[in-house]
Amino acid sequence: MARTVILSIADGDWNVWGQRFVKRQPLQRLQQTIAPGASAATAKTAVLNAARAAGAGGVLIISVGHGGTVEGSPAEGKFELAPGGAMTIAGGLIQNRFVDVFYDTRKNPQQPSDLENDVKNNPTSRLLANFRVYQDLSSGLKAIGLLRIVLLTCKVGNSTEFLRKVANDWGTVIQAYRKRVAIQDFIGTGSFAGSTIRLVGLEGSVATMNSNADLIVRQEEEIPFDPAQTFLVGPPLAGP
Repeated sequence: MARTVILSIADGDWNVWGQRFVKRQPLQRLQQTIAPGASAATAKTAVLNAARAAGAGGVLIISVGHGGTVEGSPAEGKFELAPGGAMTIAGGLIQNRFVDVFYDTRKNPQQPSDLENDVKNNPTSRLLANFRVYQDLSSGLKAIGLLRIVLLTCKVGNSTEFLRKVANDWGTVIQAYRKRVAIQDFIGTGSFAGSTIRLVGLEGSVATMNSNADLIVRQEEEIPFDPAQTFLVGPPLAGP
């Protein structure tokens, strides 16, 4: 059965929101967690386990770390698959990256890619070893056949060509946000007096809901979706 699985960092904040997200539809949703300080190997296993739990046609929401973009450069950006930057998936020469997803891409058709060069001339390269981990993750995700992966992280939705490459590598649609993503708590009023309402929202959009308690409650256990600030990209459709 296809499900929606959220992979959260066990930090007493995002995973608490994840519990509320699951509570809204407990037969369809599941949360799995990854501990702060996890290694890249642990992160790869956690992502694949969560994807298997979602199953073919399922949705995986990754909520474990930060994201970022390079303004004016759609091929450069990053998102984390492990807390604390232990597995930063990047496009371009992003500082402290675990892997550059364009490592296997020829920048000049007449010259070898960085992957080809290291396989031939530098087989003990750390970048090569890290890319092998990324390839294992990619092939595992592609084999599962998810419907969509949501990156619940900041601003990486602006890095459109970077995410297009990841979507092709992972064989699934990627959903990402163009603005900062944050948790915000509201103290209920009226019929919700005395309760704390927690929701995930996009920068600049949450405050406008302060006067609409009913909307806030409906938003509490959903991921944000603002079409103008949400980037969706998928792999090429299969041929005839």
